[in-house]
Amino acid sequence: MKKFHGVFSIILLSGAITMAMIILFNHSWIFALVYLSMIIISFLGITFFYCTKCCCRIKNCAHVLLGKLTLFMPERAEGKYNTFDIIATFLSMTAILFFPQYWLAHAPVLCVIFWLLAGLAFLEIFLFVCTTCENRPCALNKNKALTSNTKQ
Repeated sequence: MKKFHGVFSIILLSGAITMAMIILFNHSWIFALVYLSMIIISFLGITFFYCTKCCCRIKNCAHVLLGKLTLFMPERAEGKYNTFDIIATFLSMTAILFFPQYWLAHAPVLCVIFWLLAGLAFLEIFLFVCTTCENRPCALNKNKALTSNTKQ
């Protein structure tokens, strides 16, 4: 069930991003391409700075695809996240969410739908994925008592 919620959260967030991409393409294909580039770079950043340090990434990743993507990244030691890892991950996600806001503001209903989809994605993660996570060093881990293979 954990993988269902992990994949479902990615689908919800992808829906929000896709809607933003369509709106951007309708306004300016240049800004849409900038946003697409930003999305790719941001997801690679999130995967590198956060996912590569997760002990669950290969065999038990709830988000499935992100764990598989780490196989193509430079190897990093599993364990605690440093301040830079957290800031880089936060800035990457912030870029994905806030870049399209200017264009979404011109379509208030779509802006609300964007934030509902993104919000539901994060609720899925916080309420269902994080509660079963075995990655104890993760800042979002809701159950620090779970055992893991994390090197500490």
